Amino acid sequence: MTRVLGIVAVLACAIAAFADPEPLEPKWPARAFEGALGGKGVIVELGGDPKRYESLQVGFFFGEAGAPGAAEHAGEYLDELGDAAGITAEDVQDEQYNALVFEIPPAFEQAQAEGGSRTLLFVSLREDSYEIERTWMAYEPATTQEVRGVAVIVPGTFGYPPELYEKWSDDLRKRGWSVLRLLSQPSRFTEQILIDVEAGEGANEGKKFAEHADDRTAECAFAVEAGVRHMTQLDGRLEGKPRAILGFSGGAILLPAVVAYNPEAYETAVIVAGGANAASISIDSTFMKQFIKSVFVTFKGEDAAGDRAAFEEAYLQTATLDGYHAAAQFDDDTRVLVVDGSFDKAVPLATSGLLVERFGAGGITPVRRTYPTNHVMLFVALSEMIGQVNDWVDGGELGLPPGEESQESP
Repeated sequence: MTRVLGIVAVLACAIAAFADPEPLEPKWPARAFEGALGGKGVIVELGGDPKRYESLQVGFFFGEAGAPGAAEHAGEYLDELGDAAGITAEDVQDEQYNALVFEIPPAFEQAQAEGGSRTLLFVSLREDSYEIERTWMAYEPATTQEVRGVAVIVPGTFGYPPELYEKWSDDLRKRGWSVLRLLSQPSRFTEQILIDVEAGEGANEGKKFAEHADDRTAECAFAVEAGVRHMTQLDGRLEGKPRAILGFSGGAILLPAVVAYNPEAYETAVIVAGGANAASISIDSTFMKQFIKSVFVTFKGEDAAGDRAAFEEAYLQTATLDGYHAAAQFDDDTRVLVVDGSFDKAVPLATSGLLVERFGAGGITPVRRTYPTNHVMLFVALSEMIGQVNDWVDGGELGLPPGEESQESP
């Protein structure tokens, strides 16, 4: 018990020492050839119904042959560059262990999607290393004559559960929203990294992790922006129309940075089971340890609590795209709804509360609904919340009942 109290005391001191700092301005990482491309990457249209695509974790079902489709997609990317490339597809590095990629089974390759849906792929290369990153997305146009705007759905990690986001998209489309639905986060978002923190190295390792996390986070923002731009080229009615964005779990953690990349475009944001301080989430999340397995941090010194406090403090002083700082980039008029669970240990409730505090420090007071449930049961209940949440996205009253720590609907 004494050891536990000591750890809590050290962490509390570290948080207090770093309380309410000025938010950091976003630093967006470069991508290879972005000058020649006029953007961070390219959009490739793929065949088949986006609902038929299946995910694969690199290293789980195939070995040295590389990540499926990487060479082909690298070739399409380089075709966009033409002579400006100066490299070949052989110079492009595939995604590594635990990254997530998608394929469509051959039996469904020729099947047409319903309602004009299209499968989009955003492809970029990291600068110098030429590591490929891919983001699969569904463009699902509104099924009404009038188009209200663009709704972006950023799902939970690994895109789970896909049926929820497909159902959510269908409801939004009936309301006049054209939807950009990511099938998952960018491919390298879950690529596994192992961080061994030697005694006294917490600050150095925290800064390194911040740079790594910001790079992963930025890719989602780059993909969304390119996807919306492509949608607008396909349907000129979307030009200048408002955006709504809905993020869930891992997608909710990324959402503030996606908005920060183009804050004036977003009128509404819905954050379900998200939070700020991805360093803390990565260390404490039960889902990270049991299912996601993308980040493992081991503190090897005798003063593990002190090294962890230094790790998190350095992370928050460096990670400009974490929600801790990105929340301050929102337009003042953006409406924000936060839905979370008081027993959530996958994305601990304290990190959701921290995000709400950071919104408040930036001048935005989110509407919050906190329910006495854990992560899994919250997602089980979400299917019944779709109509109430989307009514609020449309500008109406929030039909969700008050939760344990919620505020009244405005």
